[in-house]
Amino acid sequence: MMADESAAAQREGKNVKKIVLIGDSIRLGYDVLVKDAYRGIADVYFTKENNCFAAYVLRFLHEWKNQIQCGDDVDCVHWNVGAWDTLTLYDDGPLTPIRVYKHYLKRICKRIRLLFPKAKVIFATSTPMDEARFLTPEVYVRRNKDVEAYNKAAVSVVKKYGIVINDLYGLMQDKPLDYHSDVAHFYTKKAATLITEKVCSVIDEALEIKANRPNYDFWFDETESYEGGDMMITISEHLEHELCLYWKIHNRIICIFKKCTIIFYYNFYNIYSAKLLNNIFTLSACSIVNCLVVIS
Repeated sequence: MMADESAAAQREGKNVKKIVLIGDSIRLGYDVLVKDAYRGIADVYFTKENNCFAAYVLRFLHEWKNQIQCGDDVDCVHWNVGAWDTLTLYDDGPLTPIRVYKHYLKRICKRIRLLFPKAKVIFATSTPMDEARFLTPEVYVRRNKDVEAYNKAAVSVVKKYGIVINDLYGLMQDKPLDYHSDVAHFYTKKAATLITEKVCSVIDEALEIKANRPNYDFWFDETESYEGGDMMITISEHLEHELCLYWKIHNRIICIFKKCTIIFYYNFYNIYSAKLLNNIFTLSACSIVNCLVVIS
């Protein structure tokens, strides 16, 4: 939600909720869309980074809380972790053994209760993989049998802490393969729409509010898929329905403004500001190493 919308809602006496999203790259597929859906209704907070595996969440959760400056009165925490933990390298089993994964989950549940004492807590299961797309499974692979086993283990743990389950695995399990944007993600428009609406519906029920429908046509106007968090930022509040920066994989950023496509190659995620003045696009950034402008 934009700061001025939040302030306006508070002036009107509305009870503006606070929602925190925590999770790995699954969360990156819906965080910006959920934020859009709750504009004028709730403040939605999430870190810019991928929150990775269970041990990483346990280690950094308190720092992320300070980083996103959500305060102590958060109303809802929606979180997921597990996809990284199921990763198998060189065919020697998942990165995090399942008993260790369950141990970390217990501690994360307690940590969430400590850091967000007033919050309704929702855990989302990890989504399915497109196993056939892993080109070298003997080196790097995530198997759905492991994802299912870890989801089952997670549900058995978090339920004991009164945490609500959002079964995203079940939601996407039987969807066509073209819903996938790659081996592990559902960043396509039709998949992101389903997941976003499911996330919002569970949050709505927990907080007794009603999310709006995000402007999917805007977010997917010039791209078939995108990644949120640090990978997608709206450049200007005043131009947000005209100009958007799409951060792509493979160290490439594609920024589309109407018929002008500007491609930046970069070293780090260090984009600071951008604005449009008299039809001239200007960008302030660091670590830009090349710039290619293509007029289509």
